[in-house]
Amino acid sequence: MKDYFLNEESLKFLKIMSTVLIISAIGIELWMLIASFSQQRIPDFLNLIIKIAGVALVCHVLEGVLGAFYAAPRGKNSLKYGVYTFFTGIFGLLELFD
Repeated sequence: MKDYFLNEESLKFLKIMSTVLIISAIGIELWMLIASFSQQRIPDFLNLIIKIAGVALVCHVLEGVLGAFYAAPRGKNSLKYGVYTFFTGIFGLLELFD
């Protein structure tokens, strides 16, 4: 990634953290879904975290769709790059447009 403020080591760390956090958001959403089906009460202090996780998932889905859409004209596999962009977020899109 040239002309950005991130070096390669920082970018790799951010991609790993993005992947870990989006997997955690998926886990939180699944836990919330299971809790609602089994009539369990979710602690009130987790409401903000659940909302942030939901927003992050929606943003990553949109980034994944954009990555898949723009990958084909650049000679990349759309499905593979869409999934990659979903997990890495904006950093995957920046790689695509480099």
